[in-house]
Amino acid sequence: MQFVNSIAEEKQCINVVYLTANAYCPSVEQIENATKAVLDSLYKKEKASGVIVEKKLNIMEDANQDFIHKWEISTNGLVLLVQDNENTNKVDLNDFAFSNVPSDVPFFKKGFVTKIDSILTKFNNR
Repeated sequence: MQFVNSIAEEKQCINVVYLTANAYCPSVEQIENATKAVLDSLYKKEKASGVIVEKKLNIMEDANQDFIHKWEISTNGLVLLVQDNENTNKVDLNDFAFSNVPSDVPFFKKGFVTKIDSILTKFNNR
């Protein structure tokens, strides 16, 4: 997965953004792996259609600084950028992710599914 500094252009989509830094962090890798496991097992159709898009962003690279400032990102971890027609909102999952991975990965996965399903339900109701 390449580093990116933009979000998908779909009218309604969830950008799952894995935030990394130059230094290796095992917790960030575990969060990314747990998130990917959920997306790959439960949301294949949404990924294939572009409703869910995964991106990786190095928060330390100069090329990504405009993106980092725009979305007020201050640390590595996990955020969702939810594009709903003309509006994009950030859903910061860092506290939730770091609080539960690796200590309670099943709880993290369940909570992540609940969040994704809630967003998809809103998309489908419009």
